[in-house]
Amino acid sequence: NTGADIARGHYLLTLDDDTSLTSKDAIEKLFNVLEEYRSIGMAGGINVIPAVVSPFVRRVMREVPRRSTPPVNEITDSDLAEHPLLMMRKDVFKEVGGENELIPRGLDPYLRREFREAGFRVVVVPGVQYSHLPPDTLFGIIKQFYRNGRLAAFCNKFYPQWVLETPDTHLTDFIEKRPFSYRAARYLVSLVKRTSRGHLIYLTVSLAYGIGVMMGYVCYRDEMQ
Repeated sequence: NTGADIARGHYLLTLDDDTSLTSKDAIEKLFNVLEEYRSIGMAGGINVIPAVVSPFVRRVMREVPRRSTPPVNEITDSDLAEHPLLMMRKDVFKEVGGENELIPRGLDPYLRREFREAGFRVVVVPGVQYSHLPPDTLFGIIKQFYRNGRLAAFCNKFYPQWVLETPDTHLTDFIEKRPFSYRAARYLVSLVKRTSRGHLIYLTVSLAYGIGVMMGYVCYRDEMQ
């Protein structure tokens, strides 16, 4: 938000510290889309699996939802426009209040919802490719998902109004809010289904995430007391 306050251009570009652009004209294409289509407020790219990557990282990106993005052949309304490569209109960003500085998780879905509710499209653009890689060791990704689970518990406990659904395919017409009981049941069903397909990395990181959620609830309950 501080960066947006001092920015002088019409658009804001976000990249993560571990983003790699795999199409050299990615930023130019995002810029051209926003210039041409006034109805689009936020445009992202396709997170691809690099050709040169370890078998472990490749498997993680294939098994774990939202670790890679389904390809598109045209500008597509999608909830998969994400901060690792994202360009948005600065005036709309300011209009909706910018990034939510209270929550440690769920910043992407929060900001996408605010742009859509302001009447602007959120899209991914064909030919705009980047790579946002997971940790390259099993311990590293277990640690990451455990941390994410704890932070998710924090958001569920203190800011449930901002806990939103994140579909793993190109959808904008979806139910944004689900009760915790529904999400917990879906988590268990997904564990069984994915395990039956041999997705053992998915099973491992999902268990780490679930343990993180439970530990988070215990931790934050003690803090409240």
